[in-house]
Amino acid sequence: MERLKGTLLAKDIRDRERGGRAQVLVIDGENEKANDKTFGAMVKLLGNKPSQIKAATSDEKESVVTAINYLRTDPTDSRDPHTPIITVKQGFEPPTFTGWFMAWDPSKWSGNKSYEDLKRELGGQNDLFESVLASALPPPPPVVEAPAESNHTGATNHHPVGVVNFYPLDQLTTKGEELPPDVDHTKKEQHLSDSDFELVFGMDKMDFYNKPAWKQSDLKKKKGLF
Repeated sequence: MERLKGTLLAKDIRDRERGGRAQVLVIDGENEKANDKTFGAMVKLLGNKPSQIKAATSDEKESVVTAINYLRTDPTDSRDPHTPIITVKQGFEPPTFTGWFMAWDPSKWSGNKSYEDLKRELGGQNDLFESVLASALPPPPPVVEAPAESNHTGATNHHPVGVVNFYPLDQLTTKGEELPPDVDHTKKEQHLSDSDFELVFGMDKMDFYNKPAWKQSDLKKKKGLF
């Protein structure tokens, strides 16, 4: 994985594509005067020859997982987990990609092939990306309707799978037999109502569960919920 600036010469991109291996590049667009990042994306580069595509198949799958894990486990929490992951196939570079590089000449990549020729070589790369993405990401939790009665009335609550009752923080921080019988001691935070959850952790449940597992555990330990 490499981190690149938008001023990288197009020639350097071409040299990477010729290597025949799927690569993941992190591209940041920055406003130098404002010292502010204005754009971020992760790009997977693929060569254009069938032999290169075949040889890079396993590399490509791994590159998708690498990109997803990079966003999910960034220890600095500075990378937006919703950063787009873009597959760029040689000969099919979109303007949103080529616009970041100087002196981009598409004729150097086409090999004088027609659009249909290039399309046939592209084959099912999008299907491959979708299948790897689906296997790498956890499935979204099913929606569970709120029970008719709960300990906190009048609040709209987000229910994780299998949770039917909510308890105040002081009940969830108790030990042993004092803990409500339906509470899994490894998932105590799921028994907080949405409003209590935000008061305890300073964030909503979606933001919490988007953090790496080690970060979730650390936050729960600090609140006595681990």
